[in-house]
Amino acid sequence: MPQLHNPTGRLHSLDVRRRIAKAAETLDFTIVEDDYLSEFVPSRLPRYIDLAPDRTLWIKSLSKTLAPGIRIGVLAASPARLAPIVKLRDEIDQGPSTWLQLFAAGMLESGLYDKHLARVGQVADRRRAELVAMIGELPGLRVAGGLQGYNLWVEAPETRVAGPHPWAEGWRFGRGESTRRCFRLSLMGMGEEDWPEAKESLRLCFTRGFASGRVAR
Repeated sequence: MPQLHNPTGRLHSLDVRRRIAKAAETLDFTIVEDDYLSEFVPSRLPRYIDLAPDRTLWIKSLSKTLAPGIRIGVLAASPARLAPIVKLRDEIDQGPSTWLQLFAAGMLESGLYDKHLARVGQVADRRRAELVAMIGELPGLRVAGGLQGYNLWVEAPETRVAGPHPWAEGWRFGRGESTRRCFRLSLMGMGEEDWPEAKESLRLCFTRGFASGRVAR
């Protein structure tokens, strides 16, 4: 995920992209580029499919940008790599339902998809700013990742607070010490009507667990 990595929200720099693309050629491995949220990234950096077209499988889904139930995706690759994938797909899967495909095509062709993305981007930006401000009020927390996308990657002295909490702890994503000190806070899992109550519940959870800079064990 070179664009808006999940969970950290970070982006690969041009230097990193070039080095990985070169390594794929030198060491003979395939890059699987999961480009799930690039619509919300102003970056114009080249993708891996651009830098190493013969070594990259580029995948894209409408599930994260349109609706979770829209199980429609796209895969791009060189002709030599794409041909066996298409054959395998034809043998094991007939694809999503026709009406879902027609719905998605209508959204794309009518321009409604672009309007939807603009609206989603505005909502995400506002919610993210509100959460960053909330986190900034607590001495034990800091935003450790990027400031785009659907999540915030937050560092804390300890992420195991007393009672239930509405985030995913860092140990679920990796074994490194820095990862285990963080947690992923998702901000787009609910409608606008539920956001104020959810934000207040999160504030109470933060206050209980982190306000003193320590965590109830």
